[in-house]
This record gives sequence, structure tokens and C-alpha cells, in this order.
Amino acid sequence: MNKLKATQIKNSLPGTKIGDGGGLRYVHTKQGSRFWEMRYQVDGKSYALGLGGAQVTLADARAARDDVRALLRQGVNPAVAKRAHKIGTGTGLSNDSTLQDAGEAYVASKGAEWNNDKHRDKWLRPMELHAAGLMRTPLSDININIVLHFLEPIWTTKTETAKRIQARLSVIFQWAQVREIFTGENPASWERLRHVLPAPGKIRTIQHFRSLPHEDLPGFWFYMAKSDAASTMCLRFLILTCARSGEARAAEWGEVDMKGKVWTIPGSKMKAGKEHRVPLSAPALQILRTQLKVAEVLGGSNPLIFPSPNKGTVMSDVAIAKTVRRYGGDYTIHGFRSTFRDWCAESEDHDDLAAEISLAHMDKDKVRAAYLRSDLFDKRRKLMSDWGKFVTGGAK
Repeated sequence: MNKLKATQIKNSLPGTKIGDGGGLRYVHTKQGSRFWEMRYQVDGKSYALGLGGAQVTLADARAARDDVRALLRQGVNPAVAKRAHKIGTGTGLSNDSTLQDAGEAYVASKGAEWNNDKHRDKWLRPMELHAAGLMRTPLSDININIVLHFLEPIWTTKTETAKRIQARLSVIFQWAQVREIFTGENPASWERLRHVLPAPGKIRTIQHFRSLPHEDLPGFWFYMAKSDAASTMCLRFLILTCARSGEARAAEWGEVDMKGKVWTIPGSKMKAGKEHRVPLSAPALQILRTQLKVAEVLGGSNPLIFPSPNKGTVMSDVAIAKTVRRYGGDYTIHGFRSTFRDWCAESEDHDDLAAEISLAHMDKDKVRAAYLRSDLFDKRRKLMSDWGKFVTGGAK
């Protein structure tokens, strides 16, 4: 403890991190930013808590470290407590606060708009992975060149990720400007960065989800239907209902009306935040009957239709992706929705609007959407029945 001297801090070189003991360290980035941070672990997870910029004295940094250690002894996670304080008493921030602090405060302020809890919890993750040093830098020290230092290495190699980081950084700075925490021009604004970075759309062509040609789907199904593994059953149900991966993996028995042959997905699980009814075809109902028997063997207490065999929780997206690859498919899970849409496009018996509603897509025609009150359920009942017959029809 207390290993540092004031002269060491003053004479620290860019790109160095010097520890004072007890988790406290002084960071001097390659870009010239200086700040204090406290590193600790809770339940095996590592945290780096910003304690202020270069203006914080060694004595004050040590006092802050002692406060953090006191909270840890009480069983309190300081990062969680800090976030709760921002929610309860305003931002509690200044221009000496780190970008990480501002980002967490932004999520606490605006996160209620997002229906997806996973999205809210991981909104800052791209910046934490690819711009960790920037996130620990005080707002007052950040300029456009520092932002570029983190964006340029990945702008042409990981363009989608880099663009997402740029957009979210810009939003955080806009929020900080409105809250009068940050003054000056937005250093992550695309209006400024576009004069330096190439336009994302011109770096490479946007790649759509790889999808299986619809004429090959019955053959793919023929081999896949030989397995009754939980991940395979979930994938088969996903294909038959045209659901998104998360919707199928998190499906619960309380959402299914076996007699009425309908699966009602609550708005809280939908991308658009709106309840969605799915007509269940005969093959989809057969999968559910099989899963009911499995549930009875396991005691019937799990609300999930396709729980993970090992943990009983929601099955991972990786498990479904591995199932696709197991049967020789170099396709994405989401791509099966494109397969369905292509099949619909070549069908003369079903219209585009019913197909779009089956995929739970928002109507791009705002006027039509305002007046359309029906979800075309009867038309979609016939559509899903025909789709089920096509998918399970067997390979030639």
C-alpha cells in the first residue's frame, strides 16, 4: 500500500500504468490522458472504477481507494452503487468524470426506452472492448484526435463495429453537452469525423445474413429431423414459425394455446415491442407435443419450452448456431427468415403483406400502418400451414 511518490506521478511517461497498491493505479495513456482508477473483483468479475483525472491529488486518490475498499468489505459493489447514485440524485458528474461514467449515466437515463434488457446491459460493451483507454479518460481530456486514435485501427477492418462505437460515443457526448457536463464540439460527431474517415458504405458492400436457398430447405430438414436434441427441436420450431432466435429460445408454455393453435409472443420479447401472434402449423404443434413429453419426464416445472439441457435456463444462441453447422449449413440462424421470405416471393398464393406480418416486420408505409388494424391472422394461418408442408415435405 501507498507505494507511489508525487514525483513518480509527475514524471510518468505516456503509455505507463503505475500502481499504488490495494488496487489503485495511475494511468498515463499514449495519447497523453492521465487518470486514476481502482481495480477490484466481485464474484470473479473484474471492475475498473474511474476515480478522476490528473487534477486529483495522490492523497485524494488514496482516500477514494479506501472508500471503495470499505464498500467492498460491506458486500457492496462500488460500481453498482455509483450507478445507483447517478439515477437517484441526478448525474453527479463533471467534465472531470470519465467517459465510462458518462456512458453509464446515459444508459441509466435513456435505457428505459429499450425493451431488450440484454441490449441495455451490453450497450457500452463495444467501447469497453475496443476503446477501453478512451472510456477511462476524463471528458475534459478527450478531443477528436484521441477518438480517432481508437477508431482508425478498426475502421476498415471491423467497419460495422467501429461505426457502432462512433455513433454511441457521439450520443454520449450529445447527452453530456445537454447536461452541461461537457463543453465544446462533439469529438465523435460524424459531421466532423467524415472529413478524416472514409464513408463506411464505400469501404465494403454490406453483407446480408447468409441464407439457405428455399429449394434446399426440405433436404436440410430431412437430415435435421432425425435428431430430437433440444437445440435441434428449437431450430425446427424457429424455422416453422419464422421467429427470431431469441423469441424461440425464450418461448414459454404460458404463451402457447395448443387448442387454439397459436403462440402469442408478448411485446416485451419482440424487437418492435408489440405483441405478435403466430399461427401454429401441424408440424410446429407436433414439436410442442414432443417437448411436452420431455417436460413431463423432467418434472414439468420449467416454464421454458426449449430449456438448455444442462442449466434449465434459456438456451444460448451459440447452441442453435452449432446445430446449423452440424448439418452442413454455412448459414446464419436469422437467414432462415430470408429463406421463408424468398419462398413467399415465388408463391402465387400468398401476398407480401401477410409475409411481412409473419416476420413481425414494421410496415414501412406509415400511412398504411396507421390504418391497418388487422394482423391478417386467417391469411397467415393458411400461409404458415403451406410453409410447414413445404418445409417438411421431404427431399427428392
